[in-house]
Amino acid sequence: MAPWHLQINLHHCEAASVNLMRLAENIRPDVIYVQEPWIVKGKPQNVPSGYDSFFVIGANAQPRALILTIKSLNAWLRTDLSSGDLCVVQTKCILGNKPTLLASAYFPGDQEVVSHELTSLVEYCSSHMA
Repeated sequence: MAPWHLQINLHHCEAASVNLMRLAENIRPDVIYVQEPWIVKGKPQNVPSGYDSFFVIGANAQPRALILTIKSLNAWLRTDLSSGDLCVVQTKCILGNKPTLLASAYFPGDQEVVSHELTSLVEYCSSHMA
C-alpha cells in the first residue's frame, strides 16, 4: 500500500496542533509535512505517539517547517539539506528500498520563493537521486 501523506500549516496555533495530534492518532498518515508548527522552548508540541519529529532551529530561533514520520519509516534528518524553513529527511522505506527524500518547506511572503536551500536541494536531487 502506498504511503499516505498529510500537509498542514498550523499558524503557530496550539488548538490546531492538538487537533492535528488527534487526527494523526486516528488516521495514522505515514508522513505529515508541517509549516509554522506550535513551538514551546524550541520544541514542537503535541507530536502524535508513534511518530518521529524532524526539524532544524534556523535563523528565526524556531523552525517554520518540520516533518513527522511514523517510526517504521526509519527516516533520518538530512541536516546538510535542511534549514529552519526547509526540513529534509531521507528514508528507504517508501520506494522499494531506494533512497527517498521528503521535504517540508515554508515560504515567507517577504522573501524570494526560490531560496538558496531549495536550490541546493534540487541540485542534490538532480545529481544524486536520478
